[in-house]
Amino acid sequence: MATGASIMYVKELIDKKPWTGPVIDLGAGKESKFYEGYFAGHEYIRLDNAEQANARTDIIADILNMPQVKSNFYGVVLLLDVLEHLCDPFLAFHEAARILRPRGLFICTTVASWPEHKHPFDFYRFMPDGMTYLCVRTGLQPYATGYRTYGQGSGITVAVGAIKMEKQNENPHPLL
Repeated sequence: MATGASIMYVKELIDKKPWTGPVIDLGAGKESKFYEGYFAGHEYIRLDNAEQANARTDIIADILNMPQVKSNFYGVVLLLDVLEHLCDPFLAFHEAARILRPRGLFICTTVASWPEHKHPFDFYRFMPDGMTYLCVRTGLQPYATGYRTYGQGSGITVAVGAIKMEKQNENPHPLL
């Protein structure tokens, strides 16, 4: 579910770094309508699994295994309000990094604190250190992480913006 916090984060994060398309929205569902306007003039691809796909879905695939999605191709990869529903966040970040071209922009928003919301599963909650670690382990260099409260006591969203490094050893980090 797209939240006001996630929508604001995406705008803030794309404004901080230069980027080019095409853009792929992993787990887009019905929520891509909230983000597409930020990428006007660029190809915007919506990917979702068979259970969540709708008439606007361009690619039906499992985010954890997308062999039909070209490696090193996308200028922007979005993973918005989906990570907590995936059983393997490391694999999700690995696949996102695989399809992102070098120097491409990766944006992920998810929950730090939120009521349970199965869709169909609800596995994890994340902190900025955890998001940073997922990035670093997959060759992504974070340039921004943060929290935002959404609504009166309903929860906290965490986001990370990252750039794909040209080489794995470009990304030294104390968490590794």
